Amino acid sequence: MNILLEDYINKVSVPNPRNAPYGEEAVRAMKKSGIYSRVLRKLVYGESVSQSTQYIYKRLVDVGFTSRSVVLSPQMRGKGIWIEVNPELYKPIRQGVVILKNGKNNPYVEEFVKLIFSKKGRDILKKYGYKTGE
Repeated sequence: MNILLEDYINKVSVPNPRNAPYGEEAVRAMKKSGIYSRVLRKLVYGESVSQSTQYIYKRLVDVGFTSRSVVLSPQMRGKGIWIEVNPELYKPIRQGVVILKNGKNNPYVEEFVKLIFSKKGRDILKKYGYKTGE
């Protein structure tokens, strides 16, 4: 986290904490590490983790916060350096699966949900940094 304090870091992308859980946890981590007030003027807010990632990818910022699944994706793998935020500085973001009313009884939805909860699905999720409760 101290890299954010370096003089050569002028812009730090962070998802907007008002509407993006990743942003809320990024701010929590910066506050817990004691640097938030010192980097506040450097923060550039994306409306989502996707937009924050675009700022990073397009080099509109010097550094930024995104999800582990993004940096481990085939499109982003090897495209820079990533540093994992100390897990003691933030609360894990719980993910879930929801079937909407119009998806109920849809065989494709049922098949997708089966895949997600299968060993193959859990292995894919783990590959991209998600914890599956195993």
